[in-house]
Amino acid sequence: MDLTYNEPRLGKIVDKRAQEIVKYCQEKAKLPFVTVKGRKYYAENDRLELYSKEITDISEIKGLGDLINLKELYLFDNQITEIKGLDTLTNLQMLNLNRNRINELKGLKNLKNLERIELKSNRIKEIKGFEYLRNLKEVYLDGNPIRDDELHLIGKRAQEIVNYCHEKIGQKRLYK
Repeated sequence: MDLTYNEPRLGKIVDKRAQEIVKYCQEKAKLPFVTVKGRKYYAENDRLELYSKEITDISEIKGLGDLINLKELYLFDNQITEIKGLDTLTNLQMLNLNRNRINELKGLKNLKNLERIELKSNRIKEIKGFEYLRNLKEVYLDGNPIRDDELHLIGKRAQEIVNYCHEKIGQKRLYK
């Protein structure tokens, strides 16, 4: 088959694709990133996904503290045992730590804008650590060995959240 007839056209297509690849690489280079075990992971649209990376400690995520505009962080399906190293992520609105090995709810104090936290299938036995999270609207704790005497606190905290939200928008309290 003779392709000489199409050579100029083929060259333009290849050049255009090469330009697209270069542009993509340049845009990617501007994105904030973290490093885990020597590999870069980019935060796109204020969202960082680090699920199933065999992370045992949040400190393994190099550069995480620099992502001060991060709004969503996905760390599910790792082996994280403790929530720490998130202090500078004050703009974080959603944190997913499902299916890890977390025992206690610590390290959340500075996450003032957190609206949703997912902690399903961890090792949490006590409900405490949410008292500072005034914007919290959704909490997922299914699959944790929460003690029966702690279960009433979930309902109490839900009432506090609903009342706080209603006070913010000027409606009367639903629970007393």
